[in-house]
Amino acid sequence: MGSNYTILAVAVIALVVSVAGIGLLLSTNSALSALNDNIASINANLNAEIVKINSAITALTVSFNQTQDELNAIKASYYPLIVKDADDRIVTFNSAPQRIVSMAPSITETLFALNLSSSIVAVDTYSDYPPLLMQLENSSAITTVGGLWNPDIEKIASLKPDVVFLDQGLQERFVSTLTNLGLNVVVLKSRHVSDVEDNLLLVGKITSKVTEAHSIVNNIENAINYVSGKVRNAAPVSVMEIAGPPQNGLWSAGNSTFFNDVIQIAGGINIFNDKTGWYNPNGEDVISRNPKFIILDTMDLTGYSIQQVRDWFNAQPGFDKVHAIANDNFYIIHGQAANAVERAGPRIADMIKIYAYILHPEIFGADIPRDLADEYQNYIG
Repeated sequence: MGSNYTILAVAVIALVVSVAGIGLLLSTNSALSALNDNIASINANLNAEIVKINSAITALTVSFNQTQDELNAIKASYYPLIVKDADDRIVTFNSAPQRIVSMAPSITETLFALNLSSSIVAVDTYSDYPPLLMQLENSSAITTVGGLWNPDIEKIASLKPDVVFLDQGLQERFVSTLTNLGLNVVVLKSRHVSDVEDNLLLVGKITSKVTEAHSIVNNIENAINYVSGKVRNAAPVSVMEIAGPPQNGLWSAGNSTFFNDVIQIAGGINIFNDKTGWYNPNGEDVISRNPKFIILDTMDLTGYSIQQVRDWFNAQPGFDKVHAIANDNFYIIHGQAANAVERAGPRIADMIKIYAYILHPEIFGADIPRDLADEYQNYIG
């Protein structure tokens, strides 16, 4: 009897488990069905969103093409363009120049900064920056047309340029010769920092690179504002700026030079700011004005070493009493650092920082070496 009860109990348990399993299976199938419904709903929503996105992309593409067409129309109406250069000459351009000749390194750097490398057909022999220029010269995409003071006029004419950019202070005497050959000539000047900015804006306007020009000018203005803001409350220090090895003659910057502007921006006083242009001082001038800093820049040290230049200054009678010499505030700038400070182009923003860091290291936390060359950017950030 007890055995039958046991069998019956087992059967009941088995029936309960079976019913529970069926219930669980039905519940699982129901959950899976709901999940599939959810996935289908999500896919439907995704497909709807993809359709919307594709529609938006199509609309944007149409809008972009319309904007591009409008820009092309505006650009087409931009010319003929009439501009006035640094000599107050009126120059007309019927279209954007496609063949450009640069007759000075500062102009070459300006053109490259404006992304005009593909339009440059020739530069002067001193142009060596940026590195892309050397690559283009090596591939014969760009040729050279002589030095700053002795350009090959016939070669320039043979290249049939749409415009020749030249420097007023260095090459103004070539204007009539070039224009008589039927060439469009634009004269640029570089007496002040503001001239550098004006040059960028003028070249940008001529070549339809206005946005790029304003961007570079903003960069220069940012450097000016940054430095001038830092040195505003600092006592100005006296500075003598010298160009070239002194063995070739002592030439110092006076007023009406962008060096004079940069010295002022950097918190200095040019000891020869009462002289106009470049001044040839004698030893007594230097001793009596006793500059706290001497900055000598030269792009060419051929025939001289850095030590020979220092030895020359140390050998001059009375120079050992000059503050800059006695206190080792004598800086020699050469290589690409010299090019950055000698060329009135886009790198004038670097020049402003170099001079500020030299004159006021305590303000900028800077340590500019007394011999500064190609690695100058490592010191100015």
